[in-house]
Order: sequence, then C-alpha cells, then structure tokens
Amino acid sequence: TAQWAMRKEAGERDALLAKSNHHELPYDRLSYANQDPFQLLQARKPSGEDHEHSTSLMSFSVFLLGTGTLVAWNSLLAAVDYFRLSFPGSPSAAVWFTWLFEVATLVTLLLISQEGAKFSFSFRFGVGFLLVSTMLLCIPAAIDRLSEGMAWTLVFVLAGILAMGSGVIEGSLWGFVSSISSRSEAGVDLATPAQAGQGFAGLLVCGFRILTKATFSESDTGVAFFAISSMIALICAAVGYAISLNIPPVPPDRALRWGEKLAIMKQVGVYAWSQIVINATTMAVFPGMATNVEGSTLGLTRGWLSVIVVSIYAATDTLGNATGAPISRLFRKKIKRLVVLYH
Repeated sequence: TAQWAMRKEAGERDALLAKSNHHELPYDRLSYANQDPFQLLQARKPSGEDHEHSTSLMSFSVFLLGTGTLVAWNSLLAAVDYFRLSFPGSPSAAVWFTWLFEVATLVTLLLISQEGAKFSFSFRFGVGFLLVSTMLLCIPAAIDRLSEGMAWTLVFVLAGILAMGSGVIEGSLWGFVSSISSRSEAGVDLATPAQAGQGFAGLLVCGFRILTKATFSESDTGVAFFAISSMIALICAAVGYAISLNIPPVPPDRALRWGEKLAIMKQVGVYAWSQIVINATTMAVFPGMATNVEGSTLGLTRGWLSVIVVSIYAATDTLGNATGAPISRLFRKKIKRLVVLYH
C-alpha cells in the first residue's frame, strides 16, 4: 500500500511537471509586478548526491575562468602598436576592431541570457574558448599572408567572431557562478574572484605584450603575442571544462517564461545600462588616445608608448576589479547603519 501511494504521488508530480513544461498551467503575467523577480531563480535544494567542493579550489578556478573571459578583448587592445604597423593606411584600425568587439559581445550576451540554458556549461565553455583560441591564431596569419586591404577586412570579421566566443564565455561564467549559489552561499563569494580574474586578464596580457615586444623582432612579435594569448585561452578552457564536469550546477525546477525573464531584465536594467554607458565612454576615448600617440619627451617610440599607455590602463582596471567588491561591502554597511540611525 505504501509503495502504491508513493508511485501514485510520483505519477501525479510527473504529470503536473509535464503540464508546466507545455505551458498548460494558467498564470497571470501581471502578477510578476507584485513579486521579487529574483525569487523565480531559486533553484532546487541540493541533495546528498551532489558533489562536495573546496571553496578555495573553486575560487581559484573561477578566477582563471574570469581571466579567460577577457583574454580576447585585452589581446586586441594590447596589440595597438602591431595593428598600426600592419595597417599604415588605417591608423585607427584598432579602434574599429575594439568597437566591433564590444557591440558583438553585447549582442551575444543578450542571446545567451535568453537561449543559453538549452546547452550545458561544458558545451558553452568549450565552444567559446575554441572560438577565442582559434581566432587569436588566425589574426596574425591573415595579416602576414594577405594584402593590407584584404587583411583589414578579414581581421574585422575575425574580431566579430572573437567577440562572439568571448560573449559566450562571459555569459556562461556568470550563469555558472550564480548556479553554484544553490549549493551553498559560495555563489555570492565566487563573484569576487571571477571579477578579479577579469581585471587580472588585462595585466597578464599586457605583461606578455611587453615581453614579446622586447624579445622578438617587429615581424615576429605579433605572431608570438597572439600565440601566447591563444595558449592562455586554452588553459582557461581546460579549467572550465574540468569544473563543469566535476561540479555540475544545480538546475532550477523549471525554465523561466518570457514574462518572468522580462521582469528580471527590468530589475537589473539600471545596472546593465550603466555598464553599457561606461564601456561606450571608455571605447570613445581610450583606444583612440592609445592609437594616436605620436611620441613623448621620454624618448620612447610610438609603439612602446602605446603599449605602456594600455598597460597602465590594464593595471588600474585590475586594481578597480580587485577592490570593487570590498568597497561596495563597506558602503553597504555604512548605508545600513544610517538607515538604522534615522529609522
């Protein structure tokens, strides 16, 4: 009798879930305005079969994945001198490449936010890093083997594909980090090393750019630099694949409907637009400034001065990413104290 009751209950639960998946259950779209959209993202509680994981190991792994998300972007930015040397007829080539990269990444992130849940994290990480590492190798090959005009056009296309891979990686990283929060409170903590890794990517890539520029000749420096960047992406890919296999995230009970997704997008819209404005402002000023550097009183060449300017930007960006979370927590504590004081 007990077994029959359990089977009956399981059958009713499966039937209810099937109806929900086929959208046969009635729901009121207007009710979304009266509830916290983030409550819709609550995943099921982890069972005893879920894998245990080390917080320190996860933090380091997520840090490497965060580094991998911006390897492509920083590689394009750090190679300003290489692009200017390769395309003398188009001194603003780096500006066009980086602008295309930003726009294509934004479009990819929007697509990932809507359709990414249909694919596993291991698949998304694999495809994203494969695109990034392959395109990074193709850029210097196209410049060396084609005429200036054809190379410019092909590199422009490759930059767009590179941005698509980078967008897939970045969207998957933050989705993966948020899904881990259902196991423990580590999901919130893992956002900090992920962001720190993104900042560290600029410092790492610029460091290798300085090393390759000082070690190799002008004709070989681009090939060596992009090969190292591709290798970094492959290392991050191996880490991401290992994590996604050994520590599978806890999926939610059901997929979100369009109305629920729109409610969440409205909730985070202010933060998303602020990021777009910051990136657009940075892109409007920084790459052009680094590209149009003519010389200095320090006796540095145009190429070296451009690399140094980009490296200074990367160093301060790393500092901002590393200190952003502690500063925000400090301000939140002060705001809470003021609320309690004046309540």
